[in-house]
Amino acid sequence: MGDITRLVATISNAEQNLPNADISLSVSCPANNVAQQLDAVQTESGGVGAPGLLESLIPVWGSGRQAIDDFQNGRVGWGLFNTALAISDVFLIKSLATAAIKGVVAVAAREAVGDSIRATGAFWSGARTGGEGFGKLAGLEVTITEKGLSIVKEHLMKFGDISYNTAMVSRLEEALANGLKISGSDASFYTHEISEATLMKSLLEQGIESSEAYFVAHEAALKKYNVSRFSVYHPDVIKQFPGEFSRPFWEFYGLER
Repeated sequence: MGDITRLVATISNAEQNLPNADISLSVSCPANNVAQQLDAVQTESGGVGAPGLLESLIPVWGSGRQAIDDFQNGRVGWGLFNTALAISDVFLIKSLATAAIKGVVAVAAREAVGDSIRATGAFWSGARTGGEGFGKLAGLEVTITEKGLSIVKEHLMKFGDISYNTAMVSRLEEALANGLKISGSDASFYTHEISEATLMKSLLEQGIESSEAYFVAHEAALKKYNVSRFSVYHPDVIKQFPGEFSRPFWEFYGLER
């Protein structure tokens, strides 16, 4: 508000310093001829020329060209004012673009998970992010920690009591209790859930809708370790709950349905 007030004051001061010919023209000309006379003065005075009616409606360009013409013709106050309008157009376009991108993500998230976030991202037909096999985890062993397992459990509680998630957590608990390192699908599940939980928490704190936050976090977690989206459940769990897993999960491990 303070910037606008200063701009208006600057415009008023600039108008008071205009040449007498411009001021007398505004006063002495009949009302229906004022616009024509002003256009004539602007044209004669040079500069890039004021934008036409349609051109003036183009964001940034219209007010930007008007500002240049104002400065070239000594209308400093109006030049500053139109510069401010051009800058505001830039922020408007940015905000609209951001809103559009968020809208696309939100729609994708809603299509992927429906009205709730109970579903697991690995089952989404539209999920394409990730790599092949176990990606960066191939051939590696991962150490489970109490803190890491706690993060996984707390995160999975958001999705309700899901049998195959419970089975995977049991595998992790058993490994931790016996001091064993994990690899393959167990490592993929463990690292994926921790990464997903961390990012999703951050997005939720920023006010992002749950389904949208989950969609973004899930895709980012797959990409982080470059793993296949079919690698996050152990083959024993897939065989334990055959009706819960689609054909690609079976094919990933070479299992017969």
